[in-house]
Amino acid sequence: MTAELIAELDASLPMLLAGWREDGPVVIDSHAVTSEVWGLRALPYSVDALAAIGITQMVCLIADGETLLGRIRATPEGRRADDRWKLEQLNNTQLALSAAYAHTLGIGLSVIDARSSRGDVCRAVASRCNLAP
Repeated sequence: MTAELIAELDASLPMLLAGWREDGPVVIDSHAVTSEVWGLRALPYSVDALAAIGITQMVCLIADGETLLGRIRATPEGRRADDRWKLEQLNNTQLALSAAYAHTLGIGLSVIDARSSRGDVCRAVASRCNLAP
């Protein structure tokens, strides 16, 4: 993906979301912090772009480095299997960015312990976003 393509997709996101929201709630999965061979890279949204998306609830999943490393090794799917320390720094940086987004937007932030089973984590996210029955 090029920076131009990402910018194009980001610009079209508010219009796409408006259409999708007509069918019900929308969950956006974002990883604005990435692990690079030289360290970490964060590519946050601008305040204007973030506000245009219309986010109503922020959720951040966190886990310890050992759990993250084990999951990446089990199913890499293009993810870098860094050491535990770097994965924890990535997780902490993502949490800090999520908190900044929530603060900027004036919305709630739920931090969910993702060391649990996939089902438990999904139920926790659904509950925090009022998606659970």
